[in-house]
Amino acid sequence: MKRLPKPPFLCFVTNRNKTCRRPITDIVKYAIDGGVNIIQIREKDLNDHDLFELSFKIKNIIQKQAVLIINSNLKIAQSCNADGLHLSENANLPKTFDENQMILSQALHSSKINSIRNSKSIDLLVVGNIYKTATHPNLEPKGIKIIEELKNKTKIPYIGIGGINNSNIKPIIQNGAQGIAIISAISESDNPEITTKDIYQKLQEAWDQNEEK
Repeated sequence: MKRLPKPPFLCFVTNRNKTCRRPITDIVKYAIDGGVNIIQIREKDLNDHDLFELSFKIKNIIQKQAVLIINSNLKIAQSCNADGLHLSENANLPKTFDENQMILSQALHSSKINSIRNSKSIDLLVVGNIYKTATHPNLEPKGIKIIEELKNKTKIPYIGIGGINNSNIKPIIQNGAQGIAIISAISESDNPEITTKDIYQKLQEAWDQNEEK
């Protein structure tokens, strides 16, 4: 049965080419131990065989400490018993997707929520990019405005992504997001576990302050 973790959501998005030559599986373990509650596997250049092997390893690492979401590939998500599937903004929902058994997250790059596909099935929106990011250096950041504009437009939980680190979390949560997604700030850190713990602490503080309003 599908179930998102309790918010605030701290999602680590994998990129095995941004780990300072360390195994991505090690980074995932550090991230989980630091407080990450969602792992999103985003390895677009892997073939199905290699993606399955990596996803299966990561599934065994995280156990029940976090939910596992696979980018785009429903076949692999099902094969490794992942908790969910992530789709790009304009992707169609696969015909064999079972929304009663699997979480569905989807990318959103504007506040035009009415134009997004699969809206009735989506459990989580990943919104961005919020700040300037090395992952997409040619994209202009959307800024906090995109988060703020969504606040009264949808009841679907959403998280911010893009250039987020421990110094710029608060405005994202203050303006309505239920969490954040991070790549480089964790995967390229000298000490990913300590960095993740710091990020989680800042995230929880922002969440608690927002709940008290």
